[in-house]
Amino acid sequence: MSIIEEVQTLLANGDISQARDKLMTASKDARFKTEALYLLGKLELDQQNPPKALEYFTESLSSDPSYAPTIKVLAPLLEAAGALDQILPLIKMCAEKHPQDEELQSLANRLNLNPELKNPKFTFICIGDKFDHFIKDLARGFADQYDTKILCSSEPQEYIEEIKAADIIWLEWANAAAIIGTQILAQLPKKRVLCRLHSYEVFIPEPQQILWEHVDDLIYVAPHIKKIAEQNFGSHIKKAKRTHILPNGIDLNRFKLNTKKPGKNVAFLGQVNFKKGPMLLMQAALALVEADPKIHVYIGGDFAQPRYKLYFDEMMKDCKQRHRIHIEGRIHDVPKWLKKMDFILCTSVLEGHPVGIMESMACGLTPLIHTFYGAKGLYPEKYLWRSIDDLVEMVKAGPHPPEENRAFIEDGFQLSQQIEGIREIIE
Repeated sequence: MSIIEEVQTLLANGDISQARDKLMTASKDARFKTEALYLLGKLELDQQNPPKALEYFTESLSSDPSYAPTIKVLAPLLEAAGALDQILPLIKMCAEKHPQDEELQSLANRLNLNPELKNPKFTFICIGDKFDHFIKDLARGFADQYDTKILCSSEPQEYIEEIKAADIIWLEWANAAAIIGTQILAQLPKKRVLCRLHSYEVFIPEPQQILWEHVDDLIYVAPHIKKIAEQNFGSHIKKAKRTHILPNGIDLNRFKLNTKKPGKNVAFLGQVNFKKGPMLLMQAALALVEADPKIHVYIGGDFAQPRYKLYFDEMMKDCKQRHRIHIEGRIHDVPKWLKKMDFILCTSVLEGHPVGIMESMACGLTPLIHTFYGAKGLYPEKYLWRSIDDLVEMVKAGPHPPEENRAFIEDGFQLSQQIEGIREIIE
């Protein structure tokens, strides 16, 4: 363990004094000096001592003028003090050195440090914060080539301003965002417009109100979703100029392969709502813990409605093995939570191309997927079950090799492959 790793452990355990001593020692070692001084500055900021923090940050930049973490934390401090001009050349140099650092590029652009490097503006639009989770990785992925921005709003005026300024518009979800967006686009000079339809939209009326003739590229996440959409919305949705099927992609740098000893921990990941089949989920959990004393079921997700929690509580009340069903609420650090799991359970009535399953498979978990409509077109038969008896037998047999599960993602569902697919659509 390096001295910096020791410091991070000490800070995580709240041992500030010893962490400070370790950092002081590390700051005298050329290998760790820049980062140690940066961490000392962060420590002083946390202790409400800005003058001392500035001192350490300045020393850190003296050691390495293009050290991005120091630049990013020092810039707002100096800007608040009216002294940002002291490091403007360093911000410009750092932004040029780290072209994929979205935060640095945004800072440099805001300060007009890259007027000669103005990239086309690529704006991602969704109706609100709860709809933005699939586009953050995409925006970062295009930051090297475009000036990217995410707008989460339901206010038409904000849409007007951003759409006017953008060269390329990505409408995330075929819902109210796409309705507002295409109505505005109808009044403006031609823009390049992409809209991605996931799954729930095929069962709501909003796609019928979207002006598809102003959409250049309609992207579906799976073939069965395209089929349902065209059945439900007919010729109207076919007014989009081009259609594509492009599955979701997983960041394999974030979701790493687990190396734990094989076991029988079954995970469910996602909000407990109607779509996820809450009654089947609970019946599956009860059957699993009754079938094998080694099986534990972990439910990671909040309840969309109180009635689901009441049902879960009632069903578990008379189960003698209920101590092996763990209701864990919303999971904030998904990769860490998945490290103790062996299987990922899906009991949904319908999915498009479910990201939670793909993230889990990237970590090596064996999927246990109830055969929803379209599932056979997405997954091998060995991952599918139709009855609870089938599910129990799959778990009792043990997980597939983690490397085999991850390879399924590596072979066609990586984030980099998804971004390359979008680039090809645009170009």
